[in-house]
Amino acid sequence: VLLLKGALNSLGLLRKQQGRFAEAQSLYTRASSLYDTCTSTSSPDAVVCRHNLAELALAAGDETRARAIQLDIVRRVEAGTERSAAD
Repeated sequence: VLLLKGALNSLGLLRKQQGRFAEAQSLYTRASSLYDTCTSTSSPDAVVCRHNLAELALAAGDETRARAIQLDIVRRVEAGTERSAAD
């Protein structure tokens, strides 16, 4: 599963570079779901994948969606930091 997450994320990047935004979004979303299921939602790889989704939204001209994803990333990282401090 680890390789699949990375492969989906990398293929998403390629599709974004090719201008195939709908395919890139699907790939990033699948990768993000796997990261959320298999790792912490605030893990570095999960954050990078979500960041790629935000960058894709910006490339597609959807600043509102990009900002929402960016805020979600911040919430996830803050929540992960709080959990780590409590442990």
